[in-house]
Amino acid sequence: MMDLSTVNTITRKIKKDLNFKSLSPHMFRHTFATTTVTTGLNIESIRLLMGHQSIETTKIYFNINNVQLQSDALNHNPLAILKNKIQSR
Repeated sequence: MMDLSTVNTITRKIKKDLNFKSLSPHMFRHTFATTTVTTGLNIESIRLLMGHQSIETTKIYFNINNVQLQSDALNHNPLAILKNKIQSR
């Protein structure tokens, strides 16, 4: 495990090398949470991986837009899945 000073040093170097306007270790946490939830990892597993005591804290890290929510709703809704199966026959 790395200490905070090391993480900040690495982040500053990446920011400089890639000429990013802003970059922080916190942004990596948001990216991790958003990416893992959109690929289907359950929220409880994400909570444990991030070291949070509460799922509510973990949910703060998700950056999911309305288009993604609509897509997820259609792709994971049991009625929509059933409808698609019936239509594909």
